[in-house]
Amino acid sequence: MMIQPSSRLRQQGLSLIELMIAMVLGLVVIGVVFANYLGATSGRNHSQALGQMAEDASVALNYVRKHIAQAGYSRVVGVDASTGKLVRSYSDIALVGCSGDFSNPGAATMAELTCPPNQAAASHSIAVAYEADNTNSALRGASNLPGNCVGQPIDATPIAGSPGAGTFHLSQARLFVDGNASLACRAAGTPAAPLVNNIVSMRLRYGVGVDAPPADGDFLPPPPVQFMPAENVATANAWRRVSSVRVCVVVRSEEEVLPEPTPYFGCNALDADVNPITPADRRMYRAFSTTVMVQNRL
Repeated sequence: MMIQPSSRLRQQGLSLIELMIAMVLGLVVIGVVFANYLGATSGRNHSQALGQMAEDASVALNYVRKHIAQAGYSRVVGVDASTGKLVRSYSDIALVGCSGDFSNPGAATMAELTCPPNQAAASHSIAVAYEADNTNSALRGASNLPGNCVGQPIDATPIAGSPGAGTFHLSQARLFVDGNASLACRAAGTPAAPLVNNIVSMRLRYGVGVDAPPADGDFLPPPPVQFMPAENVATANAWRRVSSVRVCVVVRSEEEVLPEPTPYFGCNALDADVNPITPADRRMYRAFSTTVMVQNRL
């Protein structure tokens, strides 16, 4: 029995042209789906990176703010009969900074800290001192001593205070950004310890008040006349007149989330130089800043 030609026609498949058209349409659909997936993934990665950066910046600035705000804190133990000024247990240098790292960051006292002659580093350092007690420091160790900035008990030997003030414990925190992009703290006599990761740099400017004292009856000193770098404050011997500090930190994302290295503006607002910075990686970078009052100077 012979097969009819019509039957052979019904058994034929797609032609080459039809197959190519189907493949092109399929690739277009796959490309659209893949592009949408990449866009959604990129958007999610960017959102996560921005959230992480904002959290790291908040923790870092809060930590720096806490220590600067406590600079110079000490108990009032009396009144100087000749001047009428309050007498505190600790009345020495409360705050000092460097436009770079300290030359001798392990110095035993604030007065011994020095800065390198050419201070042009991308990241600055600051040291603060205040009387530590159970109201501003967590108690550590079996002796319930106040803790320093790295969580270790302060030296068990207390410091002799002003005449009639007895003894007290002094907390000295030296804050800086280490070589691993972390905000770190070094307490006097202890090794440095990282506190917050992904902090690229920290820049500081100091608000220095005028020399003239406030008028009779005023409770607050005059406002700062200008914010200046650490070397200018040191030249003017004005650390005791610093009443506020501007703090700026540059924070990076944990992961590389950008398609290529992208320029960003760092803490340039504190300087005359406002040129963007191009990083060597594909991370996101952002600058965050705040101004802190040195409350114990008011």
